[in-house]
Amino acid sequence: MAARPEVVALLTDFEVAGTGPEQRFVHRDGRPFTEAETGLVSDATEEDLRAAASELAAAPQRLAELFMPYIQTVAEEVSENPPPAAGKPPLTAEYFDGWYADMVSSPVKDEIQQRHLGLPPQLLSTSLLGWAGIAEVTAELRLAPGDTLVDLACGRGGYGLEIAGRTGARLVGVDFSAEAVRQAREHAERLGATADFRVGNLTATGLDAGSAAGVLCVDAIQFAAPPQAAYREIRRILEPGGRAVLTCWEAVGRDDERVVPDRLRHVDLRAGLTAAGFADVEVQDRPGWRAPERAMWEEAAALDPGDDPALRSFHDEGVRSLGMMDLVRRVLATATAP
Repeated sequence: MAARPEVVALLTDFEVAGTGPEQRFVHRDGRPFTEAETGLVSDATEEDLRAAASELAAAPQRLAELFMPYIQTVAEEVSENPPPAAGKPPLTAEYFDGWYADMVSSPVKDEIQQRHLGLPPQLLSTSLLGWAGIAEVTAELRLAPGDTLVDLACGRGGYGLEIAGRTGARLVGVDFSAEAVRQAREHAERLGATADFRVGNLTATGLDAGSAAGVLCVDAIQFAAPPQAAYREIRRILEPGGRAVLTCWEAVGRDDERVVPDRLRHVDLRAGLTAAGFADVEVQDRPGWRAPERAMWEEAAALDPGDDPALRSFHDEGVRSLGMMDLVRRVLATATAP
């Protein structure tokens, strides 16, 4: 894949303004990056980064000194997180756009998922948090009416809308799939709910520093690249005293190569949140969440998906998940921004 000129141009025309949680990308003339520009930089490929590094090396010394360390660091992080192996779908925004689009015409998958997780029909989920788990997450967020809740990797918006409805919080949902955001907006309109759904990603939300009282990320932190940038972004957008609540899976043994994909094997919520500067970090096992998950995956693995692409994806994920279910533990992580 060749470097993209528009991304290289952005990579060689930015400064990091502010410090600590106030950091953000701006152009060299001080203009803030737009959401689209931030997304392009965050999705830069190794080829983009190498081309930008080459340009900066030939730039005036002052610019090279300012930007080369950052570009080289990001290039190294991208190298350490290579793209998926041949034959596996790339986990890009375009891939997920198609994945979400397939769901529109596949109500069977939603029915199976809602039945096993105990979710009401109006809660559209693409993750595995059940009804009891939603209550736990809501309590841990400690939101008051009027607070801003950011739902990262919000998908179709189901969890954020439910929690905002319970707490009276203002909801901002962020996902890097434009199709997911479109569906979330339509779903909120059908429910008569007010919410702000926007395109962004785990490492660059485009939101203001200190703008959220709570950040929720359900079963998605493992998709961040590099992972630590996502924890820093969560810390950045939280106000002092704000709460981060994440659900995910962690490998029982991080050196166990049977846990695939690699991104899941390397999840370490405690280390990530602590390194980002959070206080009161707790990571708790939730074994009680596993039984409905297992039952759901067993039904998914046993079904005949026919020519339904959403059911085919659901079936294949069920087979993979059952194969490593005993190798991972279900966890709930909470932390407070100091």
